[in-house]
Amino acid sequence: MTGKFLFSIVLLVLTAASSCKEPEDDKKPDTVEERMVDAIPEFYAPNKESLYGQIPPEMTEIANESAGLNFPNDLEFHPFADRENELWVLCPGSDQTGGHTVTFFDPLTDPDNYEWRRDGNAWHFMALSTGLAFGENGNWATSQGIPDANRMGMFFTGPSLWSSDMAIYARVGERPTSQVNGSHLDMIHQSPMGMGIAHEIDNIYWVFDGFHSTLCRYDFAEPHYPGGYDHSDGKVWRFSEPVVKMSGNTSIPSHMVLDKETGILYICDTGNKRVIKVDIGSARARLGTPGVNLLHGEPLALYQEMVGATWEVVSDQGFDSPSGIALIANRLFVSDFNTGAIHCLDKSSHEKLGSYDSKTPGIAGLEVGPDGKLWFVNALENKLLRLDPAPVVLP
Repeated sequence: MTGKFLFSIVLLVLTAASSCKEPEDDKKPDTVEERMVDAIPEFYAPNKESLYGQIPPEMTEIANESAGLNFPNDLEFHPFADRENELWVLCPGSDQTGGHTVTFFDPLTDPDNYEWRRDGNAWHFMALSTGLAFGENGNWATSQGIPDANRMGMFFTGPSLWSSDMAIYARVGERPTSQVNGSHLDMIHQSPMGMGIAHEIDNIYWVFDGFHSTLCRYDFAEPHYPGGYDHSDGKVWRFSEPVVKMSGNTSIPSHMVLDKETGILYICDTGNKRVIKVDIGSARARLGTPGVNLLHGEPLALYQEMVGATWEVVSDQGFDSPSGIALIANRLFVSDFNTGAIHCLDKSSHEKLGSYDSKTPGIAGLEVGPDGKLWFVNALENKLLRLDPAPVVLP
């Protein structure tokens, strides 16, 4: 057998073998573990699919009652870029005192740098407050969880507007008078038992009206001077649907959050044990609504009843007392006050993506911080907390 013939056979074998090889483009990972997953970064650090979610996050205590936290029920970071690390925590106080706030100037790096404040007439303007919401203009508003802010057996309560200017809030009107009554910028008294509040635009806010079991849209319009008294330019739109219900435990807030890109308002409908959403631009005015409303003894620039809003249930499965709510990207986080769980839902499909069990009832307000982590308050434990995804250890 000649060398030339042997060379031809070897070449033929090699060619056949190479034609049987799988193309490189079609090569698949040896195992599914090679795919990295990061579906809920607020709960879990990125990890291989087979390990994702196995290492639970750590609940870190940031502050407690020593910082003046007393049944804290809501929190929000300041919207200004130069104050984005500044966190405001709301406490309802008592029927005798009204609510107060604790402002943490940079809890990410220095949680001991904070300031406790109570307005000069918090007894009325922040009476048993349940929620706070910031506007992009730096003003913020509170909902009051009380039937009558005057304690006269009537139904005269609603949201209040405040300044975040530290030279104004709880400094102007420290000793209230008829002309300078605390430091509030405005108040409209059409929602007794306000259980939650969300900002829309300018000085416009949405309120969960527990007394009327409705949602209300409030426009404070042009605020008066700090501590003033003329609220007559206020406007109110009351939505007859959906019917919302506050919890039988009136200390449990029903927080809301507005997706400002889509105009969808997400609501913890606590008494009905569900989360719902409303298209805020879908309703129409009911004909015959009076231009001003004296139902609660208050003249207004506009009072309008709204009907036909488009709404639907996001989830009514696995909730006992939904209370806190926060939104980031496609993820909707909802806390359950009575169970201590935090659930993550897909805002589009409404699928439950995951849950974290703190094993501690009392979680109320939720907020996604500038660090991308979940911050929340536990009202029963008097604590400000943060959820820290555990470090990843890849095998």
